[in-house]
Amino acid sequence: MMLFWTYLLTLVTSVLSQKQDNPTFKVGVLMVDGGIHNRFDIQRIGPAIDIAAERCRQDYSVTLGLLPGYYPAECSAEMAIGKATDLARLGNISAYLGPACSDDLQVVGRFASYRNIPIITGLGDVLKQREEFTTLIRMSYDLQDKARAILAFLDHFKWKLFGMIFRQNDVYYSAMADLLFYLASTNRFEVICQQSYIRAANKTILSDLEAIMRSMKACSRVIVILGGDKDVREMMLIAKRLNMTQGGDYAFLYTELFQNEAKGNQSWARGNGDMEHKLELKEAYEALLIVSLNQPYSEEYKIFSERVKGLAKSAYNFTYKEDTVNYFTASFHDAVLMLCDVINETRSLHEDPMNGSVIISRFKNRRFSGISGLVTINAAGDRVADYALLDQNDTRKGNFEVVLTYFGATKEYKEVSSIHWPGGKIPKDRPKCGFDGNDPVCYKRGLKLLEMSLIITLFLLIVIIIIGVLTYRKIQLESKLANMSWRVRWDEITFLKDMRSSTMMSRLSISSDMSAKMEHGWVCWTPSFQNSVYLDPMTPDANMHRFILTGTYKGNIVAIKRVYKQKKIELTRSILFELKKIREAQHQNIANFIGACIDAPNVAILTEYCPKGSLQDVLKNESLDLDWMFRYSLINDIVKGLAYLHSGEMVTHGRLRSSNCLVDSHFVVKLTDFGLPSFRHAESLANSEDKDLKKFLWKAPELLRLPICPPEGTSKGDVYSFGIILQEISLREEPFFPYRQAMTIAEILARIRVCEAPPFRPVVPNETCSAGLVSLMRHCWAEEPDDRPDLSQIKAEIRILNRGQNGEVNIMDNLLMRMEQYAHNLESLVEQRTAAFMEEKKRSEELLYQVLPRSVAEQLKRGKAVVPEYFDSVTVFFSDVMGFTQMCSLSTPIQVVDFLNDLYTCFDAIINDFEVYKVETIGDAYMVVSGLPDRNGMRHAKEIARMSLALLKAVTTFNIRHRPEDTVKLRIGIHSGPCCARGV
Repeated sequence: MMLFWTYLLTLVTSVLSQKQDNPTFKVGVLMVDGGIHNRFDIQRIGPAIDIAAERCRQDYSVTLGLLPGYYPAECSAEMAIGKATDLARLGNISAYLGPACSDDLQVVGRFASYRNIPIITGLGDVLKQREEFTTLIRMSYDLQDKARAILAFLDHFKWKLFGMIFRQNDVYYSAMADLLFYLASTNRFEVICQQSYIRAANKTILSDLEAIMRSMKACSRVIVILGGDKDVREMMLIAKRLNMTQGGDYAFLYTELFQNEAKGNQSWARGNGDMEHKLELKEAYEALLIVSLNQPYSEEYKIFSERVKGLAKSAYNFTYKEDTVNYFTASFHDAVLMLCDVINETRSLHEDPMNGSVIISRFKNRRFSGISGLVTINAAGDRVADYALLDQNDTRKGNFEVVLTYFGATKEYKEVSSIHWPGGKIPKDRPKCGFDGNDPVCYKRGLKLLEMSLIITLFLLIVIIIIGVLTYRKIQLESKLANMSWRVRWDEITFLKDMRSSTMMSRLSISSDMSAKMEHGWVCWTPSFQNSVYLDPMTPDANMHRFILTGTYKGNIVAIKRVYKQKKIELTRSILFELKKIREAQHQNIANFIGACIDAPNVAILTEYCPKGSLQDVLKNESLDLDWMFRYSLINDIVKGLAYLHSGEMVTHGRLRSSNCLVDSHFVVKLTDFGLPSFRHAESLANSEDKDLKKFLWKAPELLRLPICPPEGTSKGDVYSFGIILQEISLREEPFFPYRQAMTIAEILARIRVCEAPPFRPVVPNETCSAGLVSLMRHCWAEEPDDRPDLSQIKAEIRILNRGQNGEVNIMDNLLMRMEQYAHNLESLVEQRTAAFMEEKKRSEELLYQVLPRSVAEQLKRGKAVVPEYFDSVTVFFSDVMGFTQMCSLSTPIQVVDFLNDLYTCFDAIINDFEVYKVETIGDAYMVVSGLPDRNGMRHAKEIARMSLALLKAVTTFNIRHRPEDTVKLRIGIHSGPCCARGV
């Protein structure tokens, strides 16, 4: 029993001793509870303090008893001091955490100094008489420290002179301005001019910001702005309109408290302005630099942020909207850890951790690695913070990124990335000739008045000449833009169907397909045009023709390209410039632009008419023998036309293919279908139907991979298209032959878009053309655009190949031979067409003789009219089938038709043996006459009577196919007398 009590006494003594060795340190937490606009309330800061307290227990074996001293709503000095005294009455308070509000800290800090209680805060940046707060430790920054950082950044860019604009009726900004002015004057800086402005409680600026900015423009080149982001936006917009942000002569510096609100930030896009207003601000912000506290973005900090946000939601019922917690939340976390580190050190040195003076002395001149970075506390008990400089170096997106870091403790800089200066260089803080331009250093000594006068006079004369030339060119340009001679009304165009004459059409035998196309105003490419449709003698088959809408405008034949737009094209300045460019495109290898119709739905482009068709038509014409000299002539024409476009205002073609290379009557190739992107539809491979895919075979791979191919194309894309045309000319086959025989166009395009190795391209056997031409093709359709040759290189290659191909043959001799061969081709084709025409004429005459009496037909063939004629005596025969109506009711329509066809075939065979003429058949009625149109005296009655008997005899043996048991009964009437007749 004695042993048990001894053990119990030992156990209690051990527990009491352990509790005395590791006591709980009471820490009063003074925070605003639930402030709507307060970023430093307990809901945001509390989770970080709890996380730090847990680390104290684990890493420092220090247990903190966190005593809540929360007061509601917003900052309140009265509530703060009340809560501080309430906590002090509990006794043995080791330290206060907070408050964050500067006004609250003013009163609580003095109370803590009186009670010798350490007070540690993560903010409290605006304090007066700092030396009175003997037990205060500030873990974030103070205004004086921030002012030094601004001067450090100014010094980095060698800016010693600067102007300053600050908000006057704001404690923070006015105190900051005072400190900046004081530190500048004591550190070889000079605030050469300063302006203040007033903002009302409703955030309305009462001062004239434009007047302020004009004043700053006249006296400073580097301007520091101390104000809110809304104020800065208004000032920067005014600065842009005063041309202070574009030329690179001015630099603006602005302070942002939170780096996570400045980094990647588009603060210019805040507010309620429209997009045009915001884009104007974005341009203005290119001249703005932002100074903010340097916040770490390490993986450890991200994990810490996630823990804080998670604990805030679970323990404080608060949801963070930010991606990471702000710098000051991390500062309170580090304040707790640093307090525990100091307590631990104090205990290890056997000093009293409850003595506030001892704790504060350990804090000062101390370094500590916290979650917010390296924490350096100076001799005054304030943290020496690090700062970041942000710049809009991504001018396209308008984001601000860190470009320079300043470490306050070591006074060192770290360049993160380059700064985008609007003028391409760092602005000077003082202009070379002074702010008013009257600095004596800008005047050269010894310059005489006469020399100066001559120089000025010469300069003015040059300026006047330049202005005159520019004005003249401007007037000329406006005159050309205003010139509407290109504009065509739809009713001014005479189309093919309006120009045909019935006489010409009566002499043509055309297919129904050709006729249908002509009815809609479409015509073939023709070698000559004579108000009608003619087939090209170069083309043996009319089905090979490509049809184009053609007409006449002001007596000239024009090709008309319809542009399917639903509404009228508005003549904006950009469209007028497009029209000016295409009107001025004049070259022997460019199809001339005639005009345009812009009234919907008849929107069309009128261009020069080339009667030989397109290059595609010429290559497909197997009857035309193309030797290589002739082919090189075609290639040369294409290269010259394309080089003209690339070197002029057009820059590109965009739709180069063999069907857009037209051939005129002299076999000169002319490029067409370029320019006027506003008139064109954007081409999309994904949205095109199968029948429209062929035109993409000439498109470069990089353009095919785009969602929408730009109408204007690219110069390198034109070179690729030229390479495909070279393949067509070499093989006289369609693009990507022979793949087209085994693959669909869609499959070919899919393989082109995929980056195969080697790229999918046409196959050109070496024996079909020279090795040099094959090499040129492959260079032209290279996968990388930069690997393709330009037009000057292509022209040089073609010149060498052409010389090697033709040797010493004179170009004129070759041309004469080509024309002679072409004449032989034409003669052969004319003979073929003449024979076909005579055969068709013979068939037409036979048909005509069957329809009309031969004498009447002969008169019509000779073009004579058939006049009415009186006959003294003729005999008319008329007959019908008895019971025909009943038979029809018992027969099908087909059976009735077959019956009549058989019967009249029998009758027609019989009447050929008599001097009679069949007038007509209607139903079962059969009418024949004798004695006209050829008179036969009085034999007409005899001929009709003999014919009637022959018909009666024939019907007795006539077999009705569908009613073999029935016989035909013919009822006949005959009448003789005078008659008057005419062919109608």
